[in-house]
Amino acid sequence: MKMKSINPDKVNLIEQIKKGKDFHGHLGPFLVAGIKMGNLALKELNSTGYTDLKVEVETGTTPPISCLIDGIQISTGCTLGKGNILVKNKGKTKATFIKDKKKLEIELRAKILSLIKKENEDVEKLAEKVVKLSEDELFLYSTY
Repeated sequence: MKMKSINPDKVNLIEQIKKGKDFHGHLGPFLVAGIKMGNLALKELNSTGYTDLKVEVETGTTPPISCLIDGIQISTGCTLGKGNILVKNKGKTKATFIKDKKKLEIELRAKILSLIKKENEDVEKLAEKVVKLSEDELFLYSTY
C-alpha cells in the first residue's frame, strides 16, 4: 500500500485540528501549536511528510507541553510508531525537523508560552487564540 504525501500548499488547518482533537482526545493550545509547527516544517523543508522527514522533539513526555508531539504527528505524518520522531526529555517547546542534510529548528516564542501558562481560560479558548496567530508570532525558527 502506497502512503499518500502531504502537499503543504493545500493544508486545511481546520481539518487537521479536527483530526488532532479526535486523535488527542481534546483540543488544547500545544496540540494546535504542534500542528502549525509541523506545517511550517513541511513548507520550509519542501517535505511531503510521512517518510522523508524525521523530528527530534525536546518536550519530554509530560503534558501539557508534550501535546506538541501529537500535533506534529497529525501535521507531518511522522509517528512514534514508525520511529521517525525522537522525544528528548528537555522540557522545551522546541523541535528539530530533518530532511536529508537540512535541518529546521522551531521553538515556541517565550511570550506565547508565558501566555498559555498564565491564562486562566479553558484550553479550547487558548487553542483558538493559537490558531489565529501567524507562524512569525508563534515561533522562532531557523534552517541550517
